[in-house]
Amino acid sequence: MIVIGNEADTARPVAAPSYIIARDLLATCASEIRRQAAAMQSLDTALGAVLDMYRHAPSWKMDEKKHMTATLIADLQRADRLRQEVEGVARALDLLVAAESLATVIASDSVRDCTPLMDLQDRLLPQSCLAPGPITCVVAVP
Repeated sequence: MIVIGNEADTARPVAAPSYIIARDLLATCASEIRRQAAAMQSLDTALGAVLDMYRHAPSWKMDEKKHMTATLIADLQRADRLRQEVEGVARALDLLVAAESLATVIASDSVRDCTPLMDLQDRLLPQSCLAPGPITCVVAVP
């Protein structure tokens, strides 16, 4: 299931060439993984609460069942979104594995190619880490 939840996840115009140093990408990946872990903990709690309600309320009214079904669907969509984000970070980490050192220059477009999710791209490529200019060493997406 692919769920893209907002308009921010559409393709943006290609900007001037820029790059990120491998060390900075590693730091943003670590930060993103911590964010994902917190989101997974929240999702686990939410899904547990829904399942607990189903277990303890076998004679629900139709409106209650519809509400719980909608809640469960939303939680499953959040789970799929997290799966896509984890996959994107894993692919960004593949770029780092291919880098010769933490000082390697990586093209921002290579990082963007790792994931179709624009908000994840923005978290992995914060403006403070990007620099315009010529790219001297490009690590391609494996």
